[in-house]
Amino acid sequence: VLEEQHVMTPIEVISNGMDLGVFRGSVKERPSMPPRLLHVGRISFEKNCDVVLNAFTRIHREMPGATLTIVGDGPALESLKAMTGRLGLADRVGFTGFVPRAELPDLYPRYDLFLPASTMETQGLVVLEAIASGLPCVGVDAYALPELIHHGKNGFIARPFDPEEMAHLSLDILADASRYRAFSAEGLRIASEHEINRCATRLEGVYARESARAGSRIVRMAEAV
Repeated sequence: VLEEQHVMTPIEVISNGMDLGVFRGSVKERPSMPPRLLHVGRISFEKNCDVVLNAFTRIHREMPGATLTIVGDGPALESLKAMTGRLGLADRVGFTGFVPRAELPDLYPRYDLFLPASTMETQGLVVLEAIASGLPCVGVDAYALPELIHHGKNGFIARPFDPEEMAHLSLDILADASRYRAFSAEGLRIASEHEINRCATRLEGVYARESARAGSRIVRMAEAV
């Protein structure tokens, strides 16, 4: 986005990072039971949870035992609950409401696939939490999601606002045990690049480099005077 706005100064992208001692996953195997799908985040309209719900409707047709859990609270929650009722999925979709962050590291590993559909994520920390917990993901091609969900590596990227494609890609992951395991393992590797101390070291390096440059400029200015 900065480059599109013709910012010419050097840009280095550094993750906010995450404590992988807290979100510590392991390689998951494809579930032998009906899959448990998960969405976590603020339940606001721009998060497009309705797309996830519509995708799950299609997944449920192929896998009638599948379930979807939506974790979080927000202004769109009641409309999503009403939508679930209209779709006849009240017994297949669960809403937990707000869950304290301290409980999330134990929550993610209980699920099999993570589905984010937001087109507004600037990093997508819940996606990072999910892949660090070993979950393959199906997200959308918008903002930061493809930086964490590498298409064909640890999940798939669908077109935004396309529940049909999201459902199709989800079923592809759930149908292939070797792909599922490989996606889980690669997600753990990608998450490791965002380890908090590793990110802090990179940021410290940027500060040190820029401080040295600033010092050199000050010396040159003083010499010029």
